[in-house]
Amino acid sequence: MRKDLRVQMPLWNIAAIVEMGAIIIPMLLSDIRWFDKDLIFSLKMDYILGLISLGGIFLFVVSCILLILKTIQFNKENPNRKVNIFSLIPNEYIEDDEMFSQVTNKATRKVYTFLSGAIPMLIIVAAFLPKIWIVVLLILVAVILNFIYYVEIRKYTLT
Repeated sequence: MRKDLRVQMPLWNIAAIVEMGAIIIPMLLSDIRWFDKDLIFSLKMDYILGLISLGGIFLFVVSCILLILKTIQFNKENPNRKVNIFSLIPNEYIEDDEMFSQVTNKATRKVYTFLSGAIPMLIIVAAFLPKIWIVVLLILVAVILNFIYYVEIRKYTLT
């Protein structure tokens, strides 16, 4: 069951979130760097940050291609449990039977509990932080919620 794409989906989400962070954060840092006094240092940093962003874009595209190929393979092997990566309903919801409905419910409840505390804290902290740190914290929250969901679902899946 751990080879089930629906169980692995939170890991794919984490990878996509981190890759998007690798694209966005250097862009925000580059924005800040334009106001440095030392122009040469600023241009070197912009070059490095630009390379990091391009690397993030490359990794994101490769991950998307791999996910599409993995989805096609999974759907061929499991015609009764097809995954649609463009669905608005998260594919990680496993409701094949009553047990997995309960597991999905429990995992979703843990994520909701985390978010109900994290979002108000983020709003309070955001008032005192520059926008770069707000983006970093949002990425961190998104990674943590996917990790919580994955750990909870994985407890109930077999090899």
